Amino acid sequence: MLYVLLPPLLWSAGLESRYVGLRRNLRPIGLLAVGLPLATTFAVGFVAYKTVPEVTIAAGLTLGAIVAPPERFPRRRSGAGSGCRAGS
Repeated sequence: MLYVLLPPLLWSAGLESRYVGLRRNLRPIGLLAVGLPLATTFAVGFVAYKTVPEVTIAAGLTLGAIVAPPERFPRRRSGAGSGCRAGS
């Protein structure tokens, strides 16, 4: 199902994006694309390391990396006409 729905969504998001808008929002995009998954990875890894005695720090970070994937496609500012529900 993922391989059927994701490519058209990525394609349409790529066609609708403009270079000027991308350049203007480069810092927030970079922080969300890199910073948020890194922060989530370390947060989940630290919590797993502290709460489960058998989990090493490497195993905790691995778990964090698994459960903290980046968002696959950007959400539009307005969900009108996109077929997406609010919050999804």
